[in-house]
Amino acid sequence: MNLIDEHCYTASILVKATPPEVMTFLRDEPATGDWAFGAWGPITRLENNVYKGRSLYDGGETIFRIRVLEQVNQVDYEVGYLGGELQPWIVIRVTPGPVTGRNADMSLLTIMAWRNVEWADDDWRLLCATHQTEVYRIRYLIEKR
Repeated sequence: MNLIDEHCYTASILVKATPPEVMTFLRDEPATGDWAFGAWGPITRLENNVYKGRSLYDGGETIFRIRVLEQVNQVDYEVGYLGGELQPWIVIRVTPGPVTGRNADMSLLTIMAWRNVEWADDDWRLLCATHQTEVYRIRYLIEKR
């Protein structure tokens, strides 16, 4: 039996910060350029709340829009490429510490991504490895503030 999900990948990490502190960081579009390998900074604002960064992997331009669902501590990242359509491809959910038996000054940050059927296996594995690293980068940037 293969227990690896071929359709969705998640990576989680505990952060020493409250959910509001984590959400403040995640909604900051320019800060995305400090942690998102697919949209590395500096981040440029385009129109209609769309932003542009550059992929650390191939140097291509990535565009994104952030949608915040405050009531559930969730940030949706609609992602695409210049000239293409934005897709709700990445989600980060912030779970308050007490939900998982931890203190109120802790948060569990989980990043989720869905695989496009057109991606090669190596591209999918790279994305999964990238998100595993990005959660550590996010935690570092939040906790050092």
